[in-house]
Amino acid sequence: MLRVEIENRIALRRDPEAGPDAGRFRPRLVMSEPGETDGYTAADMIATLRNHAPRLPIHDVLLNSAPIPEALAGRYAAGAASPIAADPGSVRALGCKPVIRDLLGSGPKIRHDPAKLARVLLDLAAGRTS
Repeated sequence: MLRVEIENRIALRRDPEAGPDAGRFRPRLVMSEPGETDGYTAADMIATLRNHAPRLPIHDVLLNSAPIPEALAGRYAAGAASPIAADPGSVRALGCKPVIRDLLGSGPKIRHDPAKLARVLLDLAAGRTS
């Protein structure tokens, strides 16, 4: 089962036709959760969301463009976690718009940067995605 509190991947933009869940931000993984999302890609995350919530509209998908530092990736790999592969073409093939930005924060853990995430969410809310 996917945990909702884990890191960012998917954001939704309000669509007047979409209903009450449109426009909500759905946090998702930057790294896999061992035993839960092993080998997942961003497209797998979208497919899983659609499988569990078929009426949930997914428009824009945030993809991190910043490289994960090797030392941090190695530490996570020792715990059987790996980066979620972010292939824009696969996201596009699912009918979603990939929004590719540097979202990675600095520090001892692989996490999004709250200011960077806020900036892109404000851009999406204002209709700016390029």
